[in-house]
Amino acid sequence: MELIEAFEDAYELGPEQRELLRLAEEHMELANQLDATIRRDGHLIAGYAGQDHRVIHPAIAEARQQRKAAADILAALAPEESVTGGVSMNEARTDLARKAAAARWGR
Repeated sequence: MELIEAFEDAYELGPEQRELLRLAEEHMELANQLDATIRRDGHLIAGYAGQDHRVIHPAIAEARQQRKAAADILAALAPEESVTGGVSMNEARTDLARKAAAARWGR
């Protein structure tokens, strides 16, 4: 449980937080297993029902979803104050979203 140990070294964790970290680790372990499947099978596999075209391996999308789920859990557990500059994560996300919108819409 490397992830839990890393968080415990940096923060005081309660039972609920430990359980969430365990869940994040499960998501990452599943993503790693899916990566192994992709390496074994390749990024493209035979189409469904014997069709003679190739499709993107469905494990690619599933691995991405598992990593996203783990990242969402970790983001929820992260402390409000960032290590750089004392800006809360919500403020940092809002500022980033504002900059992205400005870049997209030319403002």
